[in-house]
Amino acid sequence: MHTWADSEYWRKADNICYDIYFQLMGVFEKRGKTISSFVFGNDLSQMCESIDAQICLDIIHETISSAEVSKPDNFAACMADDDFGEIEIKTYLPKFARVLKVKNDRQFQWDFINVIRHEFEHVIQGCDFKICKEKLVEYDRSERNFMLESCEVPAYVHGFRIATRSRSHFNETITEYVSIHGAHLKLPESEVQYTINIWNQYLKNLTKSVKLQ
Repeated sequence: MHTWADSEYWRKADNICYDIYFQLMGVFEKRGKTISSFVFGNDLSQMCESIDAQICLDIIHETISSAEVSKPDNFAACMADDDFGEIEIKTYLPKFARVLKVKNDRQFQWDFINVIRHEFEHVIQGCDFKICKEKLVEYDRSERNFMLESCEVPAYVHGFRIATRSRSHFNETITEYVSIHGAHLKLPESEVQYTINIWNQYLKNLTKSVKLQ
């Protein structure tokens, strides 16, 4: 789904997210709420021989029809600790929208995998994975600028990375996203550009800073 030169860490995490994505898409037309459970190794491998090396993850997905939205949108939250994580995703659809049409819409698909990968990065941050990775960095930011919270920068970068085709597409996509939210948050233009630069720099440093033990 993208053309990046992946590191081993990216491939392992991305593959798990693709599995989650296809599982959720397989039950998407049921509407309502579904719960899917996944088990994988704490080294991010799909297979693990010991129960002590397992990470368990539950995905709660709910499809909600609403007259207040004009196009499909996904909202998600995550909790993770020790060897268990839970991701809750709510998909809001315009009232009377055809679920099959939404499911087959490419823009919706990109957003859905983006959200899954974003929240899975938070699972990695909270659960006991055997991964060497950067310590979370505290960035200079306005208190209301959640886009530069230390835990959010990696999650946003990995989400937009998996949902874009190239570095230029990544930059175009995050520039639009940060600019829109920066305006809503009433951030100065300098902080909007600073946020974009931090995300681009994080992506640039990923292959150097993240590796398996």
